[in-house]
Amino acid sequence: MKWMIVCIACIVLACVFGCRKDGSQRSAKADHGLRIYGSHRLDEPLKKIVAEFEAQTGISVSSEFGCGVPKLIPDLKANQDGDVLVAGEAEELRLATESGLVASSRTIAWNPFVLVVKAGNPLGVKTPGDLSAARFTLPVPDSGCVSRLSDQIVNAWNLTAAAGKAQRLDRGCKSALGCELVAKGEADATFTWRIVAAPVPGIEMIPIEKAKGAPCECFGIILKNAKHPVAAKQFVGFLLAERSQAVFREAGILDVQERGK
Repeated sequence: MKWMIVCIACIVLACVFGCRKDGSQRSAKADHGLRIYGSHRLDEPLKKIVAEFEAQTGISVSSEFGCGVPKLIPDLKANQDGDVLVAGEAEELRLATESGLVASSRTIAWNPFVLVVKAGNPLGVKTPGDLSAARFTLPVPDSGCVSRLSDQIVNAWNLTAAAGKAQRLDRGCKSALGCELVAKGEADATFTWRIVAAPVPGIEMIPIEKAKGAPCECFGIILKNAKHPVAAKQFVGFLLAERSQAVFREAGILDVQERGK
């Protein structure tokens, strides 16, 4: 009888301590599971970075990607369930700040808005000001961030007349259609995010003067209502680690040290 009691006790203790070990890992994930919102322009590199962060830390991460104006900010305000927001430009940071969501922010990379021309730059285009007689594409007006930033460049470089002749494309901010038309020679130039243009063969990217263009910093933002602020800070730090910076570079984004060149 004593033997049976001892065996049962050993089994119970083994289960308790064994389950506690496994359970503590699951509990740590549940207690420290991060909720990350991110700009959908950055979703591909962010998914790789999140996977490596989970593998290295054991912290589980759930994420949602969307546009700053129509999706990310309203969802964050309504749900109050986010720990980190990875913003793709200053406009998203501004919206989050004005909505009272930001505890702190750090620049983590650069995704500048660039001028795209055909490989070899046959027209010798150096700035948007050289496009007054060129065939260039623009997005449909008021259709999102690409439209907003393109319009800013048109206004800054006095290209209103040329814009009236531009080919208008109905495309989202992740569409490479304008770049593909330039590569085929069906247009001379277009404007888009560096991360969109980088993978397209047959084109060159020309930086736009910062005073008239959009350097477009990417930000790691810790949210005021973060349920896991310590883990959130750890993740933002991870975004600045060399491996994460390499993932950004591989995706076509400039790393934080390049300062938007």
